Formats: sequence, C-alpha cells, structure tokens
Amino acid sequence: MTFRGLSTWCRETRRKIKFERLEIFADIGYYNNKEIKTCIKNGIILYVARPKINEGKEEFSKKEFKYAKEKDVYICPNGSELSLKKERKEKNG
Repeated sequence: MTFRGLSTWCRETRRKIKFERLEIFADIGYYNNKEIKTCIKNGIILYVARPKINEGKEEFSKKEFKYAKEKDVYICPNGSELSLKKERKEKNG
C-alpha cells in the first residue's frame, strides 16, 4: 500500500481487517486537520495528540520590535522592554 495520508491508511486497514468499528491511536506527527476530518467523516475513531501552539503566549517577528536608543533596549509590540543578555550572530544559509 502506498502511503497517502492517515485517512487513506485507516480506510485500507478497516477494509483489510473487516471491522466495522475502528479506533486508531496516532502520534503527534500525524496531526492534520484535513486527515482528521476525513477519518471522522468515514466513521473512524481517531486519537491523535494535538501539537502545542505557543501555550497562550504571543509570538512576534523580529521586525515588530523597536529599538529605544536612549535606554539601549528593544520594545516588544506588547510594550515590554527587552535588554541585551547575550549576543548571537546569525548564519546566512
């Protein structure tokens, strides 16, 4: 069987083992909204760990931070001041 996604694998498994009710446990790497919806639509009970997404914390891109020269700090978009703790050189490529 060629792997085409979790929902395809689940349908093929149910067909081969001839079970009406199929419960599948999958690790976090299989979390995909489209695949999960397809499994549900096909009557497959699916247990997949949901990825952690920021755990309630906001994320900002580097471009959104403003440098305040008079205080030598960066200002976060939420208003927090960030002082330099450690310098890091970025690698290009």
